Amino acid sequence: MSKTINITGKSPFGASSGVYEVQIAITADKPSSESIDTQTLDSLWKGDFHLKVSKGDFSETLGSNSNPIPDAIFRLDSIWITVRDLFS
Repeated sequence: MSKTINITGKSPFGASSGVYEVQIAITADKPSSESIDTQTLDSLWKGDFHLKVSKGDFSETLGSNSNPIPDAIFRLDSIWITVRDLFS
C-alpha cells in the first residue's frame, strides 16, 4: 500500500459547491505565479482529480497504488501543494 497525504482547504473556486477537474501538484519550493500560469511547475508529484467541493471547502487524498507519492517527499521539512483548474 502506498503512502498518502490527506489535504483539506478552501476551494480555489469560491464558496460554490460542485465537482471540478483539477491537477494537484507537490513541489519542494513555493512556485511562482508565472510557473503556475504557464504550467511549468517543478513538481515532485502530480495527479488529476475530480475535486469535490462543498460550500467552498474541499478534502482530497493524494497518492495511490497507480500514482504513488515518492518516499523522498516524506523526508522534506515542508512542501507546497497547488490546485489548478484544468479548464482555466
